[in-house]
Amino acid sequence: MMRLEGAVPESVLLFYSRSAGYPLGTLPAGRITVAGLAAREPAPRRSVLSAHVFHDRALLTVPPQLVGCLEKMCQPLASSSCLLDGDVREMLQEILRQTYGDRLPLSCYAGVKLYCDAAGFHPIADSHVCRITRENASQVIEALQGVDIPSDAAYLLADGTAFAYFLDEQPVAFAGTHPVGDMAANIGNVMVGTLEAFRRRGYGRAVVAATTHALIARGRTAVYGTDEVNTASINTARSVGYRSFCRVFAVRV
Repeated sequence: MMRLEGAVPESVLLFYSRSAGYPLGTLPAGRITVAGLAAREPAPRRSVLSAHVFHDRALLTVPPQLVGCLEKMCQPLASSSCLLDGDVREMLQEILRQTYGDRLPLSCYAGVKLYCDAAGFHPIADSHVCRITRENASQVIEALQGVDIPSDAAYLLADGTAFAYFLDEQPVAFAGTHPVGDMAANIGNVMVGTLEAFRRRGYGRAVVAATTHALIARGRTAVYGTDEVNTASINTARSVGYRSFCRVFAVRV
């Protein structure tokens, strides 16, 4: 199981508070809190259930009609970490199946969130890492379409933290940040991708370090998310100085 490493910067908690619609900073220690989603029906691709599990507390957000049912289900759990155990996940999914039937095709996601700030950052100097600019963005996007790089250059460049790794003038990896609205002055949500033939060579690590440095240099905290089974991605983040602070489970439309 991914270990969680204690306290989280207030800016990160505030970001997840807004995205979850609940004040995470006020969650009681050692407790699982169940909160209702604001909308009655999930929008396309929206989570109908999400669990954010910190080292000593957890938040479960669900449709309002399921709050009472899930509060009772969570009461016997010994700790917040149990919320993501396999048996509990299956119970949560079954409750949603009974509620929605076949009206909504549901899929599950389990992930981990990590963060990095100036205190933990490990810089990496590599002359192959170059900032992505308006002049080279088209080349980078075309070369890396197989790794989920944004196809919109304006989106990729919006935060000014996008970098690519070039081998013989060919982009093989990139990192940047997803815009985070009015929290952009506080945090950056890091994205990264490396062409399959060039993985496990440190290229992704180098561009993640460059993006992380660009964020930290502006006084921001870098946040990194990945599937909980993607050990290569988790190790990349850890090698740059990221620390895990939250496990995530979501059932999505």
